[in-house]
Amino acid sequence: MFAVLGTMLLFGFFIFLISFLVVISFHILMAIGLYNIAKHDGNDKAFLAWFPVVNVILMAMIVDRDVHKPLRGKFAIIMGVVMALSILLSAKTMFISFLSFALVIYAFYFIAERYSKNVIANVVVAVLTLGIAMSIQLFRFRNRKPVYKVEFDEDGNIYG
Repeated sequence: MFAVLGTMLLFGFFIFLISFLVVISFHILMAIGLYNIAKHDGNDKAFLAWFPVVNVILMAMIVDRDVHKPLRGKFAIIMGVVMALSILLSAKTMFISFLSFALVIYAFYFIAERYSKNVIANVVVAVLTLGIAMSIQLFRFRNRKPVYKVEFDEDGNIYG
């Protein structure tokens, strides 16, 4: 009886260890990708890419001027508030978790639009894998030249 229990515990430990290593490797891929994208973008807070949860706020900071006009300049703050609420209230309501996922995908859309010609394909893959593939996609974008350069006028409107 104890031999079976010990075997089950050992098996569970190995499953946990493998899962932990996979999660860490995806985090490292995402951190390298986001760090390089932020550095190329001239963001002085690129080091935030290495911290879990905060790296999503860095994504929002990268695309803060690309998002739709009512959100410009506020998107990183909105993302930070939603992520904090998601951590605090996820046990009470799933809506806030879905909202945080939607905002992450929204930010990823603008990064994919900047660095890929297949924006829709990248976003669909990110959604279907529940954001797991986003780490690999950001890692692939890290050394690419932007497909287009976003330029703004004095009022923050996109032109060019």
